[in-house]
Amino acid sequence: MDTAPWIYLLQDHPEFALRFDGLFAAAEAGRVELALSTVTLAEILTGPYKAGELALAKRYEKALSTYQIMPFSASVTIQAAQIRAQYSLKLPDAIHQELAQRMQFELMSTADFPLDASR
Repeated sequence: MDTAPWIYLLQDHPEFALRFDGLFAAAEAGRVELALSTVTLAEILTGPYKAGELALAKRYEKALSTYQIMPFSASVTIQAAQIRAQYSLKLPDAIHQELAQRMQFELMSTADFPLDASR
């Protein structure tokens, strides 16, 4: 899952968190598996670190550690570069697209725009 939904959840955003309530509830009930990439983790932690809120960063890190965190390899990076070139995506979105494809995920959730792993 892309960065924005995680941030909405962690910050309990009054408007946008509600859009993803069902998804997180389904994950809690074991009906779906949610995952984030190491890029997403870095993006989420950047805000608290930039603000000097180390305790908040640790709290986010702990909360997110209950989900699958997907690292990526050089081959993922190479394929993401090709996806980025072909579809004019930002690098994190291209990485997420490639990871979703490799992990055979059925859906990728983002607040930016719809992506699907089938390309």
